[in-house]
Amino acid sequence: MTPKIRAARCKARFVSLVESAVVSGHDGSMTTWFPVLLLVVSGAFMAIQVSLNVALRGSLGTWLFAFIFTVIQLAASLPPLLAMEWPPKWGLLSQTPSWHFLGGLLGVPLLAAMAFGLGRTGTFEGFIALLFGQLGMGIVIDRFGLFNAPMHAISLNRVGGLLLVAAGVWLTRQ
Repeated sequence: MTPKIRAARCKARFVSLVESAVVSGHDGSMTTWFPVLLLVVSGAFMAIQVSLNVALRGSLGTWLFAFIFTVIQLAASLPPLLAMEWPPKWGLLSQTPSWHFLGGLLGVPLLAAMAFGLGRTGTFEGFIALLFGQLGMGIVIDRFGLFNAPMHAISLNRVGGLLLVAAGVWLTRQ
């Protein structure tokens, strides 16, 4: 079996798995929980990744090297990703609003802040502060439908959840 066929089959299996897990509604079934579980695992990987980058920064003496190695690893991961999505739809680039490309620029200060901040606060304290910032901005993005996100009203449950995380930030600082 050629690498191209293998990549196509892998992509088809992954897409099938994701599509079967993405269903509308909140009925509590495993298929509606799959995206949540995927995000929980991704969050755990993020904590590991940042902790490793902080250790790398400590070993090499600067966050810049941690950032450079992250970029190198990203570049090394491109060939298998491109194999799954080949050929890319280059024509869509000219049709995409320019502000859609700003997400990558936000990654640079995010990586730098995490390498700097988590080296001083510790992983748990740093991530709960990071989570508070994400949830706070998430409420604003959802409320106004920014960046083409689906709109969701600000509710007592959402504000309550944000306040609980804020309390967690305060508690971890004690």
